[in-house]
Amino acid sequence: MSDIGEITDIEHGEGGGQRFTETEHENLGDRLQSSCAGICIGFLLFFGAFPLLYWNEGRAVERYEALNEAEAQVTTVFDPWNISVANEGKLVHFSVNITNGDSNNGGPTDPIFGISSPDALQLHRQAEMYQWVETKSTSTTKTYGGGKKTTTTYSYSKQWEDYLVNSYNFRRNNRGQYDNPSSMEFTPETFTATSIKIGAFDLPQSLINRINWAEEMYVTLDNITNVELRERTESYDGGYYIQSSFDSIVSNSNIDYNYNDVTTSSSSQGDGGAQIGDQRVFFQQTPPSIIHCRSSKW
Repeated sequence: MSDIGEITDIEHGEGGGQRFTETEHENLGDRLQSSCAGICIGFLLFFGAFPLLYWNEGRAVERYEALNEAEAQVTTVFDPWNISVANEGKLVHFSVNITNGDSNNGGPTDPIFGISSPDALQLHRQAEMYQWVETKSTSTTKTYGGGKKTTTTYSYSKQWEDYLVNSYNFRRNNRGQYDNPSSMEFTPETFTATSIKIGAFDLPQSLINRINWAEEMYVTLDNITNVELRERTESYDGGYYIQSSFDSIVSNSNIDYNYNDVTTSSSSQGDGGAQIGDQRVFFQQTPPSIIHCRSSKW
């Protein structure tokens, strides 16, 4: 039976954290049992794959035939602004400008920062938070008597991530040394114009979800309409840097360790002055463009 031993090594790692290893020993009997189970599952997957393959090939043929039929029946429309009754119910193809149909109302707007882009189709807020991240690596070696030794190394470093890293799931938290905030004040979000036009028609939501182009948008502190937010925000690389109070809360707790191994300084000095919980926010906008459409409703 497998036996997980104690922590075998602890050392200082990069990014202000530590690295430690755990070793698991597995004897020959455990290995044979695992191998037999794997063989049985392999046989089941092998024979079960044939009906799935047949079903998938049939769907591929049906799709190919449907596409060929549609190509033979497609009608090209040269003026997408002209609604023709003759094309009602037909499969049509056209090229058209995709535009913000409600640019007079300010366009998509971030309600927190007050950033807007009047002519854009979409406004994208990109947000990152400085957090502890756990990295896991595993290596396996054979031992005398047909056994196996598995060594797992866990390391901890501070990184910028655009999602919340749950430090409660870390293998080793060292009495809260690697705690992350429980939430992100600013998260990535996309704001879409209330009306997006393709010619004389509104772009359906199914196609809005497929918009996949964007360009960087430079913002300044003057663009922030929230006065309280503006006062605690710094300009940073075309976007914003917001310092967190999370580190000061941790340092005032009863935990006895040196939490911050970097010197507190201005965000302009890069990661060397970043603290856990600090955030960076950038913006992108999706400008109008020309798209090619096929539709059966005209």
